[in-house]
Amino acid sequence: MEFGNGFLKRIARMTPWQKVAVLLIIGLLLYGSLIAFDELVVKPVNGFPVNDDINFYRNRTTAILHGEIPYKDFSMESPPIIDYIMVPAQLMGGESYQYALYFSLFSIFTGISFYAFLRRYDEQAAFVAGLSYMLLPYVMIDSTFGVQDEAITTLVFLLPLFIFVLGRLKTAAVADTVGIWTKFFNGVVYLVLLIKAPTRKDAWKMFGITALITSAVAIPFLIIAPDKFLSFPSYYFLQDKNAQTGGISMWHFWDLGGFTLPGTIGVIMTFVAVLCASYYVYRKRDSTTFWEGCFIVMMTFFLFYPKILLGYYPMIIAMLLMWGATNRKILLRCFLSFVPLGLTVLFAEHAASQPTILFPGSWFIGFLLVLAGNLFLIDTFIKARKERIFFEKEQPVSVPSTEKNISP
Repeated sequence: MEFGNGFLKRIARMTPWQKVAVLLIIGLLLYGSLIAFDELVVKPVNGFPVNDDINFYRNRTTAILHGEIPYKDFSMESPPIIDYIMVPAQLMGGESYQYALYFSLFSIFTGISFYAFLRRYDEQAAFVAGLSYMLLPYVMIDSTFGVQDEAITTLVFLLPLFIFVLGRLKTAAVADTVGIWTKFFNGVVYLVLLIKAPTRKDAWKMFGITALITSAVAIPFLIIAPDKFLSFPSYYFLQDKNAQTGGISMWHFWDLGGFTLPGTIGVIMTFVAVLCASYYVYRKRDSTTFWEGCFIVMMTFFLFYPKILLGYYPMIIAMLLMWGATNRKILLRCFLSFVPLGLTVLFAEHAASQPTILFPGSWFIGFLLVLAGNLFLIDTFIKARKERIFFEKEQPVSVPSTEKNISP
């Protein structure tokens, strides 16, 4: 992708640190304006829906600050690390806008990470990818109006993939394991990391690191609160009869239509689908790149897991943005995918309310929209992978010594 206008041409002439500053300033101005608009205009409107999750964030982080231990002193359905990461937002004051600002910083840092990690391969493409990520409707809305922790989840999911691309396998294993114990999504692509390790010895080393870190995280909780700690994955394993589907997954809309998918069946179906996708990547390991393999497995998970929120999609879109950084058509598709998926939310049942649009058969419209959105993403991937991603074309070029200090 050539820098086609004055702004991007000026950016091309900047130093790496100046480009980081530009991303930071754009992010702060954009996300800060949205937060201000939400606080001053949106929230004062009577009857406007409020994010109930903020109360969970406050209660749990406050409990941690008071010295309480997750699972032992208070219930928690997520892995332990995520709530510790959110403690600074509570220390800031714990207001909704402070959590929104904190989550926004993660979204901004994710965009900067795109550039910092990948600039050694293509300075221009890395900057475009980072800026595009921060401008995604998914990301902006979820971090500001939505006040959702998916901004943390996406960064934690992407970091080990970037580190793996750089060839730092042990560090990637550490980062991916931390991600697993933050929100589990890193576990979906874990087998791809092992499959794409250069040697079998490297794969075993990565597995050993994962086992050690997992033991370090799990054993203390198993000693302190074994029953509650062992039961927390039931949320992800869809064992709650009232919440076996959710978000904008295709299965959720069939559930609204009266065709309920039992949670156990949903878990088994997802597990088998992910294993099959991972096996496909293994069989095609010589013709499928690491990034392609991660997308294939993750997209399979999105298709089959019965609880997929709109806020999870930045993980998928961020992966496609790597092609979009050098292909304008793919980049445009990344933004257009928000249309069907965003409209899907209007027909989905929320945690404490009925769908925004509800009439006989409306669930089927929601199903068609999410199906169209997912097929659009799959078609985008098929078109995109006709060309290699800029950082998988060749080995990274050397970075001048004066510029190395901003790259991982």
